[in-house]
Amino acid sequence: MAKMYPTFGPKTNESHYAEPKFYNLLKNGLDDTYTVIHSVPWLSSAIKEIYGDISAIGEVDFLVIHPIRGVLAVEVGGILQRCKWLLLQPGWK
Repeated sequence: MAKMYPTFGPKTNESHYAEPKFYNLLKNGLDDTYTVIHSVPWLSSAIKEIYGDISAIGEVDFLVIHPIRGVLAVEVGGILQRCKWLLLQPGWK
């Protein structure tokens, strides 16, 4: 089980329905070598330089951190009711 911060997760009345569901998928689907942080604020002066008067303050829904695999920033916009995943390894045909 992944290490999750905050430990209580997002609340459905404060965030999209997809975020609490995705939080639980990460929590139960990843092993304890992963750390997941929900709702990470960020600041970037580059945003103002590129887009002008747009706010340089933002938020990423999830940061998934692994000591070997690195960091993945995830923005959750919705959820699929059904999906099929296929993992292809190098050399597979």
